[in-house]
Amino acid sequence: MHCFKKPLSLSCILLVNIGRETLMLFSLHNHILCSSIPTLSNAPPPVSDEIKIKIDNITRNKHVMVFSGFSFLGYHDEQALVDKFKHIIFRAIVQYGIGNLCVGAGATREAIGKVYELAKEKGIQTLGRVSEQARESTSLSEHCDECIFISDPMASWQVRDPEGNSYMVYLDTDKAVIQRTGEFLAFGGGQITSRLKNLKRLSAQVSNQPFILILQRAPAVSPHAGRVTPIAM
Repeated sequence: MHCFKKPLSLSCILLVNIGRETLMLFSLHNHILCSSIPTLSNAPPPVSDEIKIKIDNITRNKHVMVFSGFSFLGYHDEQALVDKFKHIIFRAIVQYGIGNLCVGAGATREAIGKVYELAKEKGIQTLGRVSEQARESTSLSEHCDECIFISDPMASWQVRDPEGNSYMVYLDTDKAVIQRTGEFLAFGGGQITSRLKNLKRLSAQVSNQPFILILQRAPAVSPHAGRVTPIAM
């Protein structure tokens, strides 16, 4: 770097935008000097997703097991479902340790939500995320340590971010920066199948459990409007 003893007379002769920086050209005694400064962009800054931040804080250093399936619709053999849950939880404890696990589902206690009680019996952290439409519901599981309510102005009962991506998928997505790993365990079809396809595109660890007989594929109206009585197959 050259040091000048006398003040220099500089005049800016050109500004050139290059990416996120502005290149400034100056004249100095018939020589051209170059400098750069950050460009102030008119684009809005990225909006932080408070839901994802909260999920990350809860699941830091955890292996997350997301259980996806039906709640109000029920299953043909719920005891078989419970037995399968117990086997999966036992396997996870052996592999990861109780303190390193987090079990997530849809926050309700019915059917697929039975996994909450089984997880808490073993001392495993539990997490639920559900539409804000369920905030006053009496069907929320008392064994869910923390329930994250997702904004749902259209009352769609979906748990998606502003870009339309599933928070359920995000919950079990590996994230090295917070040392989170995850797996998605699906018990059923319908919208659950679409989540499986999404997860497979992300190369996520997916386990589908087809042995469970579903009593009813889809109700004529939203199951959240009232309990649907299962029908035998």
